[in-house]
Amino acid sequence: MKREVLGNIPSKRREKAMLVLLNDKQSLTVNERSSFNEGQTEMIDGNLVLKTEVQAGGEQDLLSVQTNKDSRIGVNDFQDAKIINDGAGGSMVVDSVKLSHATGLKDEDAAAKSYTQTAWPADLENSIVVVMQDNVILHKAKIADFAFKGDEPQTREAGELRLARSFTLATDKRVVIKLLRPNNVAGAIHFLAVEFKGMQLVNKRK
Repeated sequence: MKREVLGNIPSKRREKAMLVLLNDKQSLTVNERSSFNEGQTEMIDGNLVLKTEVQAGGEQDLLSVQTNKDSRIGVNDFQDAKIINDGAGGSMVVDSVKLSHATGLKDEDAAAKSYTQTAWPADLENSIVVVMQDNVILHKAKIADFAFKGDEPQTREAGELRLARSFTLATDKRVVIKLLRPNNVAGAIHFLAVEFKGMQLVNKRK
């Protein structure tokens, strides 16, 4: 990738995302790298989400090839654990994460839930969400960091955790999201929403 293209990036956020991509360029597909180098792509605000049932028990995959393999826009923006690339979204540099939850019974519809960051059940609040690609840990999030009290958060942005170190979710690589409950804690059934926000590669507008 050519560094000189950074001069055409108007925002510091985009510039930071480009620098992350330069470092992670080996993760991009051949077509993405080629299109990027030829100036045929641009970066826009992106948001990838997984809303899913958390089973009773301990450690488990929330997203993998075997779990939540079927896409559903707005509920599961992944197909076979890869980012859905419908021409409007490619690899994404994630610069913030948001976790929220909903209570419910098994086999309920994740899309029918109202997700909140208050009143977390203890087995979730004390858990960790791990994001991986190619067996490499990209991010570990303590759910307690997203547990607000009372009327918090006051704004939508307050509910997001801005990352000190952004990471790339590559469109051609499978994403694994794991839930790690505390040792010897067998939690109940819940619903969990994991949102990744950042800058996403798309085809440049004509």
